[in-house]
Amino acid sequence: MTVDEMRAIIGAGPDVPDAEVIVRYGALEAPKADRGLPIEEVRGQVRLERTDSSEDSYLSLLIPAAIRAVRNEVGRPIDLSSDDPDNDVFRVAVLLLIGHWFDTRAPVAVGSQSYELPFTVSFLLNPVPRKWVC
Repeated sequence: MTVDEMRAIIGAGPDVPDAEVIVRYGALEAPKADRGLPIEEVRGQVRLERTDSSEDSYLSLLIPAAIRAVRNEVGRPIDLSSDDPDNDVFRVAVLLLIGHWFDTRAPVAVGSQSYELPFTVSFLLNPVPRKWVC
């Protein structure tokens, strides 16, 4: 999709910079992607019983946050319910982030061994082609 097509969809005039159009369009597309990851699959990732809904409110916050993080990393909207060939990679990255954030609810873990999960996600997403719009 071109920036001009995005501009028409969001109703932005020619005075709006291309980068801003892309960000606004991505925000518009984000809710569609949120529907592509079933809560039962997320429960399995964080090792909850698939019928255990005790953490659903927290998981429901993490799902769109992880999808947005992956979308920002690859620089294009993602829809996990589409037939995009990169969806398997996106799904793994989203689930890894959710699992990490679920297990590590504080910004700093004192007294534990540190590791860098975001690097894992970046490594996973690095080969995914980005759609650059000039």
